[in-house]
Amino acid sequence: MISRLSTATTEVDPSDGHRHRLNVVVIGGGPVGLMFACSLAELMPAHARIQVFDRRWRHSSSGIDWDPAVQRRQQVVTLQSHDFCQLPPGLMQTLFETTYAEVWPLGPGSVQGLYPRNLRIAQLEDQLLQQTRKFAEINLHASSGDVRQALGQTPVLVIADGAHSDTRQELHTHFGVAEERLYRLADERVEESCLGLALHTNLSDAAAVVLSASQRRLLLNPLHGEGHLNIRLTPAEATGLLHALKHRPGDGGADTPSRISLGALQGTDLWPRLEEELCLFAVDTNRIRSCNWFRLGMAHQHRFVAPLLEANPAPWRTYGCLIGDAATALHIWPGRGINAGVVAAVSLARCLARQWPAAARRPGGFRDADFIRHEGVMQMLQYRHKSRAWRAMVTPDGAGGMEPIQNRLARSLAEPVDSHTAASDRETFRQTVHQLHGRLAARLPSQPNPGELEQVLTRLSARTLHTLVASGAWDGQLMGGEEVDLDWLLPSTPAPTGCPSTLLSH
Repeated sequence: MISRLSTATTEVDPSDGHRHRLNVVVIGGGPVGLMFACSLAELMPAHARIQVFDRRWRHSSSGIDWDPAVQRRQQVVTLQSHDFCQLPPGLMQTLFETTYAEVWPLGPGSVQGLYPRNLRIAQLEDQLLQQTRKFAEINLHASSGDVRQALGQTPVLVIADGAHSDTRQELHTHFGVAEERLYRLADERVEESCLGLALHTNLSDAAAVVLSASQRRLLLNPLHGEGHLNIRLTPAEATGLLHALKHRPGDGGADTPSRISLGALQGTDLWPRLEEELCLFAVDTNRIRSCNWFRLGMAHQHRFVAPLLEANPAPWRTYGCLIGDAATALHIWPGRGINAGVVAAVSLARCLARQWPAAARRPGGFRDADFIRHEGVMQMLQYRHKSRAWRAMVTPDGAGGMEPIQNRLARSLAEPVDSHTAASDRETFRQTVHQLHGRLAARLPSQPNPGELEQVLTRLSARTLHTLVASGAWDGQLMGGEEVDLDWLLPSTPAPTGCPSTLLSH
């Protein structure tokens, strides 16, 4: 039941004499929830009151801060300039006051000549939390939030509490149950298991990019010699690992990884193989800081905005809005999850700022049609990014169909590797690396040293090379192309007739 959530009050009073002010409740204080709150506050100064709830926070001398007992996410994510340039100027400036790196090439997701930018999720959250303190419109609460109390008392309930959202699950009768049928092959859901390692590498960031794009077994997102390495496991590897570590198959998830000690991992049969493969990125195995196991799969969400409670007799008609991983949890390989979240947050903020002046004067507030443009943006984001993510999970099978990449990896690990095969694999991978370097050279922010790449190729074992060649290089042609144009449906400046333009300006 919804009522089992925290009993912390939402403190929404529609009769406080400020009916013109938009009261919004946000469940989830991760990057996307905070981006939405800051974007709306910047778009609607003095016209919005935004309350953000997160049980991972605590009260401190500086106000609300992260509970030190909470395991912070140290993964490195990549923000595309096409998406971060949509943020209000004040918010965009704040995000990049922290340490970031430009390592990935310019592409369709790049605008104004700006490279994609890498930064840690924990740093991103810290910067955003600091930014919220600049807005009188934003109130933070170190609790889960009482969803039942919010219904009817607030026009908008924003659900941003992750891929395994408790709030969305409680409200599934309104949003519907997400379907997995689109992401099946031979009537089986394609789902992958991965290891995530926070580590140090002696490889340059530029070389890490080229080597990541040359195969689909390991993905390193670097940040000045540090980074987060994801390793795609075969079903047999995942089963053996979980058995050795005594984990239940149901543990873990897209945003709830299962922590593994490095010592435990090194005691498994999988470790010798991984230790060889880590040579691809010159990993110092003594400087691996953490290890997580998690599963990746996708489902299709039918709708992202839904009426939760009608206005009569409640003061407001309440709409629920899914954003972030609660809306579109994605496979990590294409690195677009955070970008879909950025666009969703800005889209919803623009939509509310655009429609509120008229809705505030209307009995019950918002109506279904007020969200049509935002819903359109969300459906486009789902199609664009899940199509891209699907391409990161499957590969052509040679007979006009598709097969999971993990199956191809499994076959390669079972195949014998003689000297002839080893020589052929080494030459094939060398050509792939150098061809990719040549194609990317003009678009990279910095160039890897060809000698550095050659040293990597020299130290890889025959078994590792066979696995990397079998996985295949990234298919940039199929995964590239046009991005979702937010300004097409929700321009940043024009206001509808009768709406104060100050509410929409950046």
